[in-house]
This record gives sequence, structure tokens and C-alpha cells, in this order.
Amino acid sequence: MADLKQKGLVVLTNAGGVGVITVDNLAKTSLSLAEISPQTKTKLQVFLPPASSTHNPIDVLGDATSIRYKQSLEVLALEENVELILVLVTPQLMTDLENLAKVVVEFAKTHLQIPTVAVFIGGRIMAGVNEIFDKHEIVFYDTPEQAIVALDKFYKYSKNLKNTSSNEDLATEFTNFKNQKASEILKINQLIEKAKKAGSKSLDFETVELIARTFSLHTPKFEFIEKLDLENGKILKLLEENNQKNSSVLKVVAGDILHRTEGGMVKIKVQEIGEVAEFLEKNASYLDKKNSLILQQMAVSGVEFFVGVKNDEQFGPTLVLGTGGIFAEVYEDFTLAPIPISKSEISESLKLTKINKILTGFRGLKLDVESLVKTIYNLSLIPQIFPQIESLDVNPIIVYPENQGNIVVDLKIVV
Repeated sequence: MADLKQKGLVVLTNAGGVGVITVDNLAKTSLSLAEISPQTKTKLQVFLPPASSTHNPIDVLGDATSIRYKQSLEVLALEENVELILVLVTPQLMTDLENLAKVVVEFAKTHLQIPTVAVFIGGRIMAGVNEIFDKHEIVFYDTPEQAIVALDKFYKYSKNLKNTSSNEDLATEFTNFKNQKASEILKINQLIEKAKKAGSKSLDFETVELIARTFSLHTPKFEFIEKLDLENGKILKLLEENNQKNSSVLKVVAGDILHRTEGGMVKIKVQEIGEVAEFLEKNASYLDKKNSLILQQMAVSGVEFFVGVKNDEQFGPTLVLGTGGIFAEVYEDFTLAPIPISKSEISESLKLTKINKILTGFRGLKLDVESLVKTIYNLSLIPQIFPQIESLDVNPIIVYPENQGNIVVDLKIVV
């Protein structure tokens, strides 16, 4: 059982059994269970039913509404022994789920000093609730086990449980990188500020490509194209060159376009000039805009991996790692890790994903995990050097067999 004499985690739940199981899982982590003071228990007993438990985990009972949860959270915010709050919710007859989600959002936003994580158990029933958390960028999980693993990693980081020499190595490596890339970093900063002044939500393709080169991210070869190139032979030449290796991809890369596929702004496996003409006609509104259309060499297929970076209000810059591709949201295979992070810690984080079994050797095929770790590490440097960046994601990084590297296919950066 976790140490009850240290500041730590409090579990607030409407299902006693789930709360007990959650606490049992803490024994596998470095998290401690917060000891609730007599004064706090007395405050809770004022509004909680007699059958409730004011010990940790705190059980507000199955008939708890959002009001009871809100009252409990406000009392716990004043408890000096509480550093982390895990809000567990199971769907009961009296549970007003959406209002309760809004209560958690409001509390998390106004009590940034106490990281608060929500676990709403119920699968598809929780779809509307998850949308609320997504909209307000609040961390949430489907199961207590997932939440505990993530909180354990963040807790270790916040308490500086990393090896001191490792911290020093990270700082030295970071400083050396900034010194080596000083001129590129200055130029990128200028481009970011220009984009912000113009009101752009995302960085344009050229700036993103400059960032990719600066941080040694391998991206597909591309050329900007326009309608005139159909006649002067440029597109035909590019198609012939790309067809020798695989085929081509057509993309609209103008403005604040973040989701091209749904808008018909991406066409893959292009091999014929007629396909290019059809694509240009469909996206004619971009023909007169400079550097708005590209013809890109299509990456050879491999295992698709997802990397995201989110600047979380409570935890700061955070890595999201997991299975990539168009069904990434369906697989829901991801893990979180705090930034800054070392390569060895990235390797440990990968072990928490389901796709790791494929990366490290499935049916005899072992992939280039070393190059993937290096790419993830380089991506983690970007928000550290450019704090103006709100989020970035790559979906996918295509990972190839051992010693064959990887390729960053689609990097999006929001400021």
C-alpha cells in the first residue's frame, strides 16, 4: 500500500469498489495516497450523506450529482496534503454527466496548482463528456489504470526523481543544440511571430519544412507546383522521377488547413498527368496563391506511428505517443510523457503502448526503434525552444525495418 504519511493523491469517486481497486493499483507506482486531515473530513461530512466515506478514497455515493462533486472538490482544494486529484465517475441513475464534466473543467482551470485528472468509465456513453474535455484541453482517461500510469510518470518528473546527472546531460545537450542551430532558430522565431501577427493558427508549409530540417526530421521530397507546370513539363518530370521509387502525393498546403483529407485536398498514389489536372481543377481556388500546392514523393509503406506534443496548462509540454494512421482515434493506443525527456525515457514510454510489440519484433520483423526514439526526441525539443507553439503532431511517422530509419509524413504545428 502507498505511504499514507506523505502528500499525494486523493481519489474522489461515486463507486466505492472502483475506488478501492484504484488505490490497490497505487502500490505498483511511486504515488502516495494523501492522508485526509480531521478538519477536511469534518467539512466533507457537512454535505455528504452519512453512508459516504471521507477516508481516501472518498466515496460520494452513487446518487451523487455534479453539485456534490463540486462541493467535495472545493473542500479538497484546501487540504494541504493533497497534490493530485483523480476524479472517478461511473454512470449512475442520478449522475448528470455533462454538468459533472463541466465542474471538473472549471475546477482544473481555476486550481492549476493541483493537477486534476478525470476518469469517466462507460465507453460510448461518455462520448459527449469526452468532447467537453477535448474542447477545454483537460486530461481524461477511460480507466483508472491508464490514469495512474500517466500520473505516476508526471509525479516522478515533478518531484525531480530523475537522476541528477541525467538532468545535467539533458541540459548540456539542449544548450549545445541551441548554439549549433542559433541562426536557424532566429529565422524560425521571426517566421512564427510573423504568422501570429497575421492571425494564422498554424504555421505554413515552408516554415514547417524549415523546422523539420533544423531538427533533423526526415520528410518526403516535394516541389511546389502551379497550373503552368502542366504545360512546361515540370509535373511530368516529377511524376516520372517519383514513379521510379513509388508514386506521388498531391496536397494543398495553403493557410490554416489542418485536415486536408476530409476536404479532398490530398490525393495519394498519383501516377498519371491526368490525375494532377483533375486535382488542380478541383482545388482551383488555390492556383493563384503562391506555394499553395505541392507534389510530394509518396513514402514507402511501413508501420505508422503517432507523435503529438500538447502544451497542457497543468503539466506543461507533454508528449503523446502511440499507434498512428487514419484509425489512430479508433485504436486509442497512446501514452503520455512529460517534456523535457531523455532518449532512454522515451524508450521506456514506448513500452506502455500496444504498438511497441510490433516495433520490437512481431513475427520476426524488428523495426528501427532507435531511429524512432531519436525522431521523437528531436520533436520534443521543438516546443522547448519555441514556447509560442501550442501543439504539434505527426501522423504518421512511418517506421521501417532495422537500420532503415523512418520518415515524417505530415507535421502540423499550431501557434
